[in-house]
Amino acid sequence: MLQLPQFYKKCHDLFCQQTLGQFNAADIQLDIANLMKLIKAEKTNDIQSGAFLQKIQYKFDQYLWTEKVEYIDREDFPATDKQKIVDGLHKKNSVFGTYKKIFNIILPYILNVNQQENRPCKILEIAGGSGQLAFYLANKSKTHALSVDITSSDIVEHYVIESAKKANQSNSLVTFKQIDALSLIHLPKGEYDLILNLHSLHHFSAEQLAKIFYGSAAIVNKAFVAIDAYRGARNLLFIGGSALMQSIVTLNSMYAHDAWLSARKMYPQKLLEMIAKIACPNSHVNVTHPSIGLTALIIEP
Repeated sequence: MLQLPQFYKKCHDLFCQQTLGQFNAADIQLDIANLMKLIKAEKTNDIQSGAFLQKIQYKFDQYLWTEKVEYIDREDFPATDKQKIVDGLHKKNSVFGTYKKIFNIILPYILNVNQQENRPCKILEIAGGSGQLAFYLANKSKTHALSVDITSSDIVEHYVIESAKKANQSNSLVTFKQIDALSLIHLPKGEYDLILNLHSLHHFSAEQLAKIFYGSAAIVNKAFVAIDAYRGARNLLFIGGSALMQSIVTLNSMYAHDAWLSARKMYPQKLLEMIAKIACPNSHVNVTHPSIGLTALIIEP
Protein backbone atom coordinates (compact mmCIF):
# COMPACT_ATOMS: atom_id res chain seq x y z
CA MET A 1 0.00 0.00 0.00
CA LEU A 2 2.77 2.46 0.90
CA GLN A 3 5.16 1.51 -1.91
CA LEU A 4 3.17 3.13 -4.79
CA PRO A 5 5.59 1.77 -7.44
CA GLN A 6 3.64 3.03 -10.48
CA PHE A 7 3.36 6.49 -8.97
CA TYR A 8 7.11 6.75 -8.37
CA LYS A 9 7.87 5.37 -11.83
CA LYS A 10 5.67 8.10 -13.32
CA CYS A 11 7.51 10.74 -11.28
CA HIS A 12 10.88 9.36 -12.36
CA ASP A 13 9.85 9.49 -16.03
CA LEU A 14 8.62 13.07 -15.65
CA PHE A 15 11.84 14.06 -13.91
CA CYS A 16 13.99 12.52 -16.65
CA GLN A 17 11.99 14.38 -19.31
CA GLN A 18 12.52 17.67 -17.52
CA THR A 19 16.27 17.17 -17.05
CA LEU A 20 16.82 15.43 -20.41
CA GLY A 21 18.60 12.67 -18.53
CA GLN A 22 21.62 14.88 -17.83
CA PHE A 23 22.72 14.59 -14.21
CA ASN A 24 25.49 16.91 -13.12
CA ALA A 25 27.44 15.47 -10.17
CA ALA A 26 27.92 18.94 -8.71
CA ASP A 27 24.17 19.51 -8.63
CA ILE A 28 23.02 16.11 -7.36
CA GLN A 29 21.45 17.44 -4.19
CA LEU A 30 19.61 20.12 -6.17
CA ASP A 31 18.41 17.42 -8.59
CA ILE A 32 17.03 15.37 -5.70
CA ALA A 33 15.40 18.42 -4.12
CA ASN A 34 13.65 19.08 -7.44
CA LEU A 35 12.64 15.42 -7.66
CA MET A 36 11.04 15.55 -4.22
CA LYS A 37 9.17 18.74 -5.14
CA LEU A 38 7.88 17.02 -8.27
CA ILE A 39 6.75 13.99 -6.24
CA LYS A 40 4.90 16.22 -3.78
CA ALA A 41 3.20 18.13 -6.57
CA GLU A 42 2.18 14.97 -8.44
CA LYS A 43 0.81 13.38 -5.27
CA THR A 44 -1.25 16.50 -4.54
CA ASN A 45 -2.53 16.48 -8.13
CA ASP A 46 -3.49 12.79 -7.92
CA ILE A 47 -5.28 13.39 -4.62
CA GLN A 48 -7.35 16.11 -6.25
CA SER A 49 -8.08 14.38 -9.57
CA GLY A 50 -7.62 10.65 -8.97
CA ALA A 51 -10.16 7.91 -8.35
CA PHE A 52 -11.66 7.58 -4.86
CA LEU A 53 -9.50 4.64 -3.71
CA GLN A 54 -6.39 6.30 -5.12
CA LYS A 55 -7.21 9.50 -3.23
CA ILE A 56 -7.55 7.58 0.03
CA GLN A 57 -4.30 5.71 -0.56
CA TYR A 58 -2.31 8.83 -1.42
CA LYS A 59 -3.78 10.87 1.41
CA PHE A 60 -2.87 8.14 3.88
CA ASP A 61 0.66 7.95 2.53
CA GLN A 62 0.96 11.73 2.58
CA TYR A 63 -0.26 11.84 6.17
CA LEU A 64 2.29 9.27 7.30
CA TRP A 65 5.34 11.11 6.00
CA THR A 66 6.98 13.14 8.76
CA GLU A 67 10.10 15.21 9.26
CA LYS A 68 10.01 14.94 13.03
CA VAL A 69 13.36 13.94 14.52
CA GLU A 70 13.86 10.76 16.54
CA TYR A 71 15.40 11.02 20.00
CA ILE A 72 18.44 9.17 18.69
CA ASP A 73 19.16 12.05 16.27
CA ARG A 74 18.58 14.92 18.67
CA GLU A 75 21.62 16.75 20.01
CA ASP A 76 19.82 17.61 23.26
CA PHE A 77 18.97 13.97 24.06
CA PRO A 78 21.28 12.28 26.63
CA ALA A 79 23.96 10.05 25.11
CA THR A 80 23.24 7.33 27.69
CA ASP A 81 19.59 7.15 26.60
CA LYS A 82 20.65 7.09 22.95
CA GLN A 83 22.85 4.12 23.84
CA LYS A 84 19.83 2.33 25.35
CA ILE A 85 17.87 2.79 22.13
CA VAL A 86 20.80 1.53 20.05
CA ASP A 87 21.18 -1.49 22.34
CA GLY A 88 17.47 -2.18 21.92
CA LEU A 89 17.87 -2.11 18.14
CA HIS A 90 20.74 -4.57 18.47
CA LYS A 91 18.48 -7.01 20.31
CA LYS A 92 15.88 -6.80 17.54
CA ASN A 93 18.49 -7.32 14.84
CA SER A 94 19.79 -10.36 16.68
CA VAL A 95 16.34 -11.87 17.15
CA PHE A 96 15.23 -11.34 13.55
CA GLY A 97 18.53 -12.33 11.95
CA THR A 98 19.18 -9.02 10.20
CA TYR A 99 22.94 -9.27 10.67
CA LYS A 100 22.97 -12.67 8.99
CA LYS A 101 21.00 -11.31 6.03
CA ILE A 102 23.50 -8.54 5.33
CA PHE A 103 26.37 -11.03 5.76
CA ASN A 104 24.81 -13.29 3.12
CA ILE A 105 24.59 -10.35 0.72
CA ILE A 106 28.24 -9.31 1.10
CA LEU A 107 29.72 -12.83 1.29
CA PRO A 108 30.29 -13.11 -2.50
CA TYR A 109 32.21 -9.81 -2.47
CA ILE A 110 34.40 -10.96 0.43
CA LEU A 111 35.14 -14.26 -1.29
CA ASN A 112 35.98 -12.45 -4.52
CA VAL A 113 38.54 -10.22 -2.81
CA ASN A 114 39.99 -13.09 -0.76
CA GLN A 115 40.26 -15.58 -3.61
CA GLN A 116 40.77 -13.43 -6.71
CA GLU A 117 42.89 -10.65 -5.22
CA ASN A 118 44.44 -12.69 -2.38
CA ARG A 119 44.00 -10.01 0.30
CA PRO A 120 41.64 -9.05 3.14
CA CYS A 121 38.32 -7.47 2.17
CA LYS A 122 38.27 -3.94 3.57
CA ILE A 123 34.85 -3.05 5.00
CA LEU A 124 33.57 0.28 6.30
CA GLU A 125 30.30 0.52 8.23
CA ILE A 126 28.78 4.02 8.30
CA ALA A 127 26.26 5.34 10.85
CA GLY A 128 27.15 2.19 12.77
CA GLY A 129 25.92 3.20 16.23
CA SER A 130 27.36 0.78 18.78
CA GLY A 131 29.08 -1.27 16.07
CA GLN A 132 27.17 -4.50 16.69
CA LEU A 133 27.01 -5.28 12.97
CA ALA A 134 30.78 -4.91 12.73
CA PHE A 135 31.30 -7.22 15.72
CA TYR A 136 28.97 -9.78 14.17
CA LEU A 137 30.72 -9.65 10.80
CA ALA A 138 34.11 -10.03 12.44
CA ASN A 139 33.00 -13.13 14.36
CA LYS A 140 31.17 -14.59 11.35
CA SER A 141 34.19 -14.06 9.11
CA LYS A 142 36.45 -15.76 11.63
CA THR A 143 34.08 -18.75 11.78
CA HIS A 144 34.12 -19.03 7.97
CA ALA A 145 37.89 -18.46 7.71
CA LEU A 146 37.39 -15.24 5.75
CA SER A 147 39.99 -12.49 5.70
CA VAL A 148 38.45 -9.09 6.48
CA ASP A 149 39.55 -5.69 7.74
CA ILE A 150 36.52 -4.05 9.37
CA THR A 151 36.05 -0.41 10.39
CA SER A 152 32.85 0.78 12.02
CA SER A 153 32.08 4.49 12.13
CA ASP A 154 29.56 6.98 13.40
CA ILE A 155 29.37 10.76 13.71
CA VAL A 156 28.47 10.45 17.43
CA GLU A 157 31.69 10.39 19.44
CA HIS A 158 30.06 8.58 22.39
CA TYR A 159 29.26 5.53 20.25
CA VAL A 160 32.78 5.39 18.86
CA ILE A 161 34.43 5.61 22.28
CA GLU A 162 32.16 3.03 23.92
CA SER A 163 32.43 0.62 20.99
CA ALA A 164 36.21 0.91 20.96
CA LYS A 165 36.20 -0.02 24.66
CA LYS A 166 34.13 -3.14 23.92
CA ALA A 167 36.48 -4.08 21.09
CA ASN A 168 39.47 -3.76 23.39
CA GLN A 169 37.81 -5.80 26.15
CA SER A 170 36.81 -8.60 23.78
CA ASN A 171 40.06 -8.54 21.80
CA SER A 172 38.07 -7.82 18.65
CA LEU A 173 40.01 -6.62 15.62
CA VAL A 174 37.26 -4.18 14.59
CA THR A 175 38.49 -0.57 14.31
CA PHE A 176 36.22 2.32 15.30
CA LYS A 177 36.41 5.81 13.81
CA GLN A 178 34.36 9.00 14.00
CA ILE A 179 33.28 9.61 10.39
CA ASP A 180 30.52 11.78 8.99
CA ALA A 181 28.53 9.69 6.49
CA LEU A 182 27.87 12.87 4.52
CA SER A 183 31.60 13.42 3.94
CA LEU A 184 32.60 10.08 2.42
CA ILE A 185 33.77 11.80 -0.76
CA HIS A 186 36.73 13.13 1.24
CA LEU A 187 38.01 9.64 2.14
CA PRO A 188 40.82 8.14 0.01
CA LYS A 189 39.49 6.51 -3.15
CA GLY A 190 39.79 2.72 -3.08
CA GLU A 191 40.50 2.49 0.65
CA TYR A 192 37.43 0.27 1.18
CA ASP A 193 35.99 -2.61 -0.83
CA LEU A 194 32.56 -2.48 0.80
CA ILE A 195 30.63 0.31 2.53
CA LEU A 196 27.72 -0.91 4.67
CA ASN A 197 24.75 0.71 6.33
CA LEU A 198 22.11 -0.98 8.45
CA HIS A 199 18.75 0.56 9.44
CA SER A 200 19.87 4.17 9.02
CA LEU A 201 18.74 5.29 5.57
CA HIS A 202 15.49 6.72 6.92
CA HIS A 203 17.44 8.98 9.30
CA PHE A 204 18.65 10.99 6.30
CA SER A 205 16.75 13.30 3.96
CA ALA A 206 16.56 12.38 0.28
CA GLU A 207 19.19 15.03 -0.51
CA GLN A 208 21.50 13.62 2.18
CA LEU A 209 21.01 10.09 0.86
CA ALA A 210 22.09 11.26 -2.58
CA LYS A 211 25.25 12.70 -1.06
CA ILE A 212 25.96 9.42 0.77
CA PHE A 213 25.32 7.31 -2.33
CA TYR A 214 27.46 9.55 -4.52
CA GLY A 215 30.31 9.62 -2.00
CA SER A 216 30.21 5.86 -1.54
CA ALA A 217 30.22 5.09 -5.26
CA ALA A 218 33.11 7.50 -5.78
CA ILE A 219 35.47 5.85 -3.29
CA VAL A 220 34.44 2.19 -2.85
CA ASN A 221 35.97 -0.67 -4.84
CA LYS A 222 33.13 -3.21 -4.92
CA ALA A 223 29.79 -2.06 -3.55
CA PHE A 224 27.72 0.04 -1.18
CA VAL A 225 25.20 -2.20 0.60
CA ALA A 226 22.38 -0.98 2.83
CA ILE A 227 19.43 -2.64 4.53
CA ASP A 228 16.48 -0.79 6.00
CA ALA A 229 12.92 -1.65 6.95
CA TYR A 230 10.35 -2.13 4.20
CA ARG A 231 7.79 0.66 3.83
CA GLY A 232 4.37 -0.92 4.16
CA ALA A 233 1.24 -0.83 6.31
CA ARG A 234 1.87 -4.22 7.95
CA ASN A 235 5.47 -3.35 8.69
CA LEU A 236 4.37 -0.01 10.11
CA LEU A 237 2.09 -1.79 12.59
CA PHE A 238 4.72 -4.42 13.40
CA ILE A 239 7.50 -1.90 14.07
CA GLY A 240 5.26 0.34 16.14
CA GLY A 241 3.66 -2.55 18.02
CA SER A 242 6.91 -4.30 18.92
CA ALA A 243 8.47 -1.04 20.10
CA LEU A 244 5.37 -0.29 22.16
CA MET A 245 5.76 -3.64 23.91
CA GLN A 246 9.43 -2.87 24.53
CA SER A 247 8.49 0.50 26.02
CA ILE A 248 5.91 -1.14 28.31
CA VAL A 249 8.40 -3.77 29.51
CA THR A 250 11.12 -1.19 30.16
CA LEU A 251 8.68 1.50 31.40
CA ASN A 252 10.31 3.90 28.95
CA SER A 253 8.40 5.50 26.05
CA MET A 254 11.49 6.41 24.02
CA TYR A 255 11.51 3.09 22.14
CA ALA A 256 7.93 3.51 20.89
CA HIS A 257 8.56 7.18 20.08
CA ASP A 258 11.57 6.51 17.84
CA ALA A 259 10.19 3.36 16.25
CA TRP A 260 6.92 5.03 15.25
CA LEU A 261 8.71 8.00 13.68
CA SER A 262 11.19 5.72 11.92
CA ALA A 263 8.43 3.55 10.49
CA ARG A 264 6.76 6.63 9.04
CA LYS A 265 10.02 7.81 7.45
CA MET A 266 10.99 4.58 5.66
CA TYR A 267 11.64 5.02 1.94
CA PRO A 268 9.69 3.11 -0.72
CA GLN A 269 11.93 0.80 -2.74
CA LYS A 270 11.29 2.61 -6.01
CA LEU A 271 12.15 5.98 -4.47
CA LEU A 272 15.43 4.61 -3.08
CA GLU A 273 16.25 3.25 -6.52
CA MET A 274 15.46 6.63 -8.13
CA ILE A 275 17.66 8.55 -5.69
CA ALA A 276 20.54 6.10 -6.14
CA LYS A 277 20.35 6.18 -9.94
CA ILE A 278 20.30 9.97 -10.02
CA ALA A 279 23.20 10.19 -7.55
CA CYS A 280 25.20 7.42 -9.24
CA PRO A 281 24.25 7.43 -12.95
CA ASN A 282 27.28 5.36 -13.96
CA SER A 283 26.76 2.67 -11.30
CA HIS A 284 24.67 -0.49 -11.24
CA VAL A 285 21.80 -0.05 -8.78
CA ASN A 286 19.74 -2.94 -7.42
CA VAL A 287 16.94 -2.69 -4.85
CA THR A 288 15.52 -5.95 -3.54
CA HIS A 289 13.18 -7.35 -0.89
CA PRO A 290 15.48 -9.93 0.77
CA SER A 291 12.96 -11.04 3.38
CA ILE A 292 9.76 -10.03 5.11
CA GLY A 293 10.02 -6.48 6.39
CA LEU A 294 13.35 -5.55 4.78
CA THR A 295 14.61 -3.57 1.79
CA ALA A 296 18.16 -4.00 0.47
CA LEU A 297 19.96 -1.43 -1.70
CA ILE A 298 23.15 -2.35 -3.56
CA ILE A 299 25.19 0.16 -5.59
CA GLU A 300 28.11 -1.20 -7.59
CA PRO A 301 30.35 1.51 -9.11
